[in-house]
Amino acid sequence: MLVRKKTLKGLPFIFLLVIHISLLTYTFYKKENRKKVLIMLLNNIGFAYFFEYIIFTIFNSYSYQPRIVKNKSFDNTIGAIMSQAVFVPMTAVFITSFQLGWKVKMIFSLYFFLIERLFIKLSIFKTNWWRSLYTATLIPIYFAICTFWQKKLNRQEPVVLFTTLVNSLIVINANIIYLLAFFRKIKFGKGHVRSWNEHFVISPLYTFCISLLTVIAVRKNSFKTQLMGVLGIHYLLGKLNIIKTSFPFVLWTTSQILMFYIGVFFKKIAYEIGNSKK
Repeated sequence: MLVRKKTLKGLPFIFLLVIHISLLTYTFYKKENRKKVLIMLLNNIGFAYFFEYIIFTIFNSYSYQPRIVKNKSFDNTIGAIMSQAVFVPMTAVFITSFQLGWKVKMIFSLYFFLIERLFIKLSIFKTNWWRSLYTATLIPIYFAICTFWQKKLNRQEPVVLFTTLVNSLIVINANIIYLLAFFRKIKFGKGHVRSWNEHFVISPLYTFCISLLTVIAVRKNSFKTQLMGVLGIHYLLGKLNIIKTSFPFVLWTTSQILMFYIGVFFKKIAYEIGNSKK
């Protein structure tokens, strides 16, 4: 899984990453309530992760070949994450933060449609049953959902607040598990031979469960509930031979303790959002 040298296929992703990080940086710079922007970003990425899990992981709609890493499963996943769970959510944050209308939403939708067509031409992106028309249709809907969701979050509606916190923790936990898997410190699957396809199907479910438990514990202000629940799931999966780890258990315990306090911090930010209109 070393980085491949002398390849140009990863350059479009790097170029787009620079563009969208610049867009996000500008948003953080212009908006006074940067904590609000952070929660918005994490929630938008959480929604994108859910979409990617259903469409990309479960139903195998398309595949990526950015040639960033040697392992094809990770290379495919990196392409999907960058395209759908980084570029699009960052754009949604920009649109929502500056309260941009449908004209801008449609311009960015066309922008992503053209990028997809270019990626197909460059053999970076391959569709199975997916069609670019779906992209052009669903992205403006995604932008609208993100804008609608932020309005509801500003009003501190309980279901929206709860889901936003879960999404935020899912993003952090998913990235931690992805990095651990990349360095072969954790792997999900059944039996002695665990495929990466199995891993990428099971790990998001695990991430969802531990994130949900953490938010429930944060709402109850019960640290013990979170820790016992998360460690209980980890222990059960170990007994069922579904999870394999090669790092000290105390490190995972420590990370989940930290995750509880991150959840408390995010909850505080989310409640503050309703009191700020900037």
